[in-house]
Amino acid sequence: MLFQKKSMALLTACLMGMSGVVLADGVFLGRSMEAHALTDAENAQIDTELARQFGSQASETAVKSNNPWEAKKKQAQSQVQKKSSWGDCRDYALQQRNLCYKEGRDAYSCERYYEARSTRCDKKY
Repeated sequence: MLFQKKSMALLTACLMGMSGVVLADGVFLGRSMEAHALTDAENAQIDTELARQFGSQASETAVKSNNPWEAKKKQAQSQVQKKSSWGDCRDYALQQRNLCYKEGRDAYSCERYYEARSTRCDKKY
């Protein structure tokens, strides 16, 4: 009985390990690295998205209004930017990946965009 439990646990661990490898390569299986590179338009879109999310607010604060109520209103309406750190950037990339899957988009495109975002996070931070 004990032998059966140990062998079943070993078999389960082996199957899970192999399925993890298959799942990780499943989306890109049979495709070359060049095939899933983003186009220039997609790269520009990702750059703009990350700059908007993690960019500096210097341009917004450079122009100041004489009306303090207007400044407060603009501050309340402006999108709150996240801290610029590697972890926050990677978390954002993962959230966007999960959102892509949740919306039912193609797994291949979700993974392409996630890879592009995470690579940019690694390069920037």
